[in-house]
Amino acid sequence: MSPGPRSLSAVSSMDAAVSSDATVASAGMGPFMSKKSAYGSSSAPYYAQPEGPQLSVASMSITAADPRPPTAELQLALPAWVKPGADVTMSAQATSYLGTSVSNAPMAVTWRTDKTEGVQEILTDAVGAANATISLSSLPSENATSAGGVLQVEVKWVGPTREVIVQQGSVRIEASKRVVHITQHPATDIPGVPFGVSASIVDIDSNRDVVGQRVEVRLSPSVDGAAACNETSSCVVFSGLLDLAACQLSLPCMGNFTLSACTLDNDADTDVACDTLVFGRNASSWMEQPLDAHPSLSMVLLNASSTRRVGDDVSLQVQVPKPNSSLLLVWGNSLATEKTVLTQLAAGPLVHNLTLGVECRGGCTVLAMLSAPRGGLAPDVPTSKLYDPLRPWSASAEVSISVDEDSALDVSITVDSATNTSDGKPVVPPGGNATVTVKVLHMGQAVDNAEVTVLAVDKAVLDLLPYPLPDLPAAMALDLAARLSFFDVDSLRTQPEVLVAVFEAALRRAHADPWVVPDTQCIQRMWSRSAASVDVSDVDYMQQFVSLLTYYPGQTVWGGVMERTGGAGIGAENVLVDAALTSSMPNAKMSFMAETSMADDMSGHDQRGSNSASLVGNGDSIGLPRVQSSFLATPLFMVVRTSSNGSGSVTFSAPPNLGTFVVRAFAVDGSHARYGAAEDEVVVRRLLSLTPSMPRFVRIGDSFEAGVVVTGTGIEAGDAEVPIEVTYQISGNSPQPLTSKSSASQAVLLSADKVQREVCFSFTASALGTATLTFRVSDGAGATDALQLELEVHGQQTPVIVATSFPLRASNGSDAPWQEGLVLPAAVPGSGSLDLLAGVGYLPGVQTLYHTLAASYRPDYPDGYTAFALTTTAPALSAYMVALDSYELGNVSLAGQDILGPLSHERFGLLPYVPSSWRQSLERADTVLNSWAAWLSSAWPALSTENPAATTWALMQEQAPKWHAAAQMQLYADADSARRLMRRRSSTPYSDFYAIAWVWLASGPAWEPTMCTDARERAARPCATSQDVLNDLSLERLVREAPKQSVEVMVLTSLVLQARNTSEPLVQDTLELLVSSMRVAGRTAYIAAATGSKSPAGMGTQALALMLLLSAPSDQVGSSLLLQKLAAYIAAGGASPSPQPALYLGTSPMYAALVTRALVKYDELAGSTTPDLELAVAVGNVTVLEATFNSS
Repeated sequence: MSPGPRSLSAVSSMDAAVSSDATVASAGMGPFMSKKSAYGSSSAPYYAQPEGPQLSVASMSITAADPRPPTAELQLALPAWVKPGADVTMSAQATSYLGTSVSNAPMAVTWRTDKTEGVQEILTDAVGAANATISLSSLPSENATSAGGVLQVEVKWVGPTREVIVQQGSVRIEASKRVVHITQHPATDIPGVPFGVSASIVDIDSNRDVVGQRVEVRLSPSVDGAAACNETSSCVVFSGLLDLAACQLSLPCMGNFTLSACTLDNDADTDVACDTLVFGRNASSWMEQPLDAHPSLSMVLLNASSTRRVGDDVSLQVQVPKPNSSLLLVWGNSLATEKTVLTQLAAGPLVHNLTLGVECRGGCTVLAMLSAPRGGLAPDVPTSKLYDPLRPWSASAEVSISVDEDSALDVSITVDSATNTSDGKPVVPPGGNATVTVKVLHMGQAVDNAEVTVLAVDKAVLDLLPYPLPDLPAAMALDLAARLSFFDVDSLRTQPEVLVAVFEAALRRAHADPWVVPDTQCIQRMWSRSAASVDVSDVDYMQQFVSLLTYYPGQTVWGGVMERTGGAGIGAENVLVDAALTSSMPNAKMSFMAETSMADDMSGHDQRGSNSASLVGNGDSIGLPRVQSSFLATPLFMVVRTSSNGSGSVTFSAPPNLGTFVVRAFAVDGSHARYGAAEDEVVVRRLLSLTPSMPRFVRIGDSFEAGVVVTGTGIEAGDAEVPIEVTYQISGNSPQPLTSKSSASQAVLLSADKVQREVCFSFTASALGTATLTFRVSDGAGATDALQLELEVHGQQTPVIVATSFPLRASNGSDAPWQEGLVLPAAVPGSGSLDLLAGVGYLPGVQTLYHTLAASYRPDYPDGYTAFALTTTAPALSAYMVALDSYELGNVSLAGQDILGPLSHERFGLLPYVPSSWRQSLERADTVLNSWAAWLSSAWPALSTENPAATTWALMQEQAPKWHAAAQMQLYADADSARRLMRRRSSTPYSDFYAIAWVWLASGPAWEPTMCTDARERAARPCATSQDVLNDLSLERLVREAPKQSVEVMVLTSLVLQARNTSEPLVQDTLELLVSSMRVAGRTAYIAAATGSKSPAGMGTQALALMLLLSAPSDQVGSSLLLQKLAAYIAAGGASPSPQPALYLGTSPMYAALVTRALVKYDELAGSTTPDLELAVAVGNVTVLEATFNSS
């Protein structure tokens, strides 16, 4: 019989609550095994293999969700900074997305400093604005603010449709509006070592750097009096100019010093802004941690500019610490590198000029390597015994140079509309059209033939993220600057006297305590901030090895010091771990979906007289309602090219949903690699506008309010109140999901200070289904709107899944009814539905395994286990007479091509991965992979020539002899290697019995290991090199050692013996072990991992055990019910008693293929692959499902 489609499942659904026993009646032949999941063809993606080298350009992550977009926005205005103790004045503005202000809206303001916090209530005025003053001046002294602090402000507002809208901001607390930062080049605390000083100034109001401002620098002893001298020095620098020669200072002696930089804040020269840096160490600190390294190298960029281009000159300044030093400069990027060597340098600041060439296109890195000769540095401070300040030494520094590509385009957007909001935003009625014109310029000149993508997105959707307009030129700029790698030999330098001092200390300490751990470190550890052990006294060194003999509850011992840590009891251990924290910065990416359906064509105008007391408009009739299902988040997504004047235009057709839409234009001038972006906003509204104010869903029995928010436009101060009427109508399935508890209409008034009103009606959810609510509004003078919304009514409880499975015994041709009872969960009448799903056999589990494998397969990085497991899908589905669809066939064919292509090797057989993809070389065959694939190739039958996957599967079976040979060859080689190791040192023979068992199983019942007599024979076929190797790989040894190994090895060995029809007692012992190790868990059972264990063995062991039990005589297995429960456990993916069959597959592709083979073998023996069954499901006297299962 040729493969073809068949029905192995039946589905029924009833919209009724049932609280009684259900009776299942069946007649015919074959078992009723389990439920089946239905799959569409699109659930298995077809992987098309790309050709040629692949380059990853960009990546992004997408979150699928259904949030509730806001209907209004909140803006918060705060000062950039205030002085300590000053009050803070803030303002908030509430505006709906229809472009109208929200009046009389209460808001909660929460503010916090590092010492205290407070809450204030504010109320918006007629234009939606609210102001507040945070009185920091009235704080008590213990909570007073100080320079360097931050005030955090949060404003919370419940919007028109009861959504919570939050805005946050912060205010810096500084002594002046300018902030000074001082930097030391290099950062050193060694007396007598010169360093340069630079300063930067940031204007807080503009958040920009101030360049060229005079800064006075002063180095003086700290007020703590710990300095050994009282010398003071000063100099002047200018902010933003990195000229190290302008200010050269050095510490005159040991001690704590203060480096201060001050500048006058404003033109009136009244406020002084300062920054201080305290550094240096007194004599005792130097004794505790003596000098152990030379000062670092400092390099900066002079003439720092925000824009640099190829061909520009840049100046590097290097602080040379020693005379007669040499300097290697290397600079470049991924395209090219350049280098130069400077010798016989004088100590002090060195300036070197570079011209930026192609090696700096897209940015480059400059690396400086300094080689300093012996002598020249003799600081008057204690030095480490590991360190010689006069020795030659080397150091490095690097700077990055950003180079602009002149890739920015100037893009502007103009939206042509008849009316505008009060703040100038264009207004378009639903269904109306507006022309969007984009202008693209570069350096003031029009750009012809630029490609511009124009899109409009609902601002409420954008604000959910939020997603600001990306900086397109920066995102598309070349990033070629690479970090230059180097090796510094300075870390390997040491002196003879260092070796003498280190080993003298080690011998001295070993003589005092033979058990002490010696430290023979002769080179100071990089980045170490503690003194070297040779610089520590013997008493302190020994102390770190002292430990307590008795531990008390909650004690932690660090270096012999006991601390209380709140432990859990006597004998409790506290393990302290240094956690290395890593962080990543996700790249914001752009994703929009173009909608193709458009709203019904409706027109309207937003015009009225300045003193009109009505909302009369031309042609603003109520017409058809705006339908919620037709709302569009992205009503515009088009590509246009600019003309010779640099402009292009598209038509924006307003969707039926109201609100503010952000129109964005992304321009690309491909021939010159230039990019730009711009955005504008369009408001879609009517003279009278309705927006939903509805719950997301309700449950049966709920009493609730739902309605709309009515917004009027054009009502000005002095106008009379406008009366409006809102009505609603309910429609839906029968019986009606909603019943009304209030009148069908309400009348309200709109005025200049209340242009937005929420109108709600009372309802009760009375039946399951989807209710359609149509709201209409009119002012009686021509201004109208209508809105159609859907509201789902759910049951009172979440779905409850109840399942059963049972075997049916064949009736030898006679119709023998079989009944099975299933108790349904209790439910409130009318509060839910009953869904029934019935299936035969484990076909659903087999299909789910396939989809799991297909989803995990990487065509760009194919692996042998997953690829071969995918190909076994063809014979597995063929056993159920189910043909592969085009998607499944495509994946099976692709996996077969990978196996015959990059995953195939003439000597090593089937490969676990493609070595070239991971830059690795082949050294051996995968014994288990080749044996597993070869065995499954023979375990599955050949496919009918009518099966579309027959050719692919036939090629897999043709590869089996090569896979046999590769596994046998590797097994011989590993056993021979183990024997050779035994001759060199004490070792054991080859003992990977898992691999030995797999090779024996895959090689077939006729295989016996053989020995070769010469090298020519060994090159022709796999064979052993000695009798010892033959003995190590013999079946006798495997049978003897298997009981000492895992359950899986015992099962594999028993399958080998079972295939050879031997009478070895091991088979019976294994069967008895499996039966005794079976743990029943409700409707499933599993094999325990070991005797007496409660934990289940792996899925591979479960599948192999089921195949062994199915092949054994029934008198050796016991109850067939155990096999049914074991099969159910395997089909459920081992997640007993999980309600999700086979979707949990925390197992390897190797075990997935074994599970598939075991389930199909079970169904074949049970008759589930060729069923003949009639099924009827009844609840009381009501038949809710009838189905027929057969092989046709």
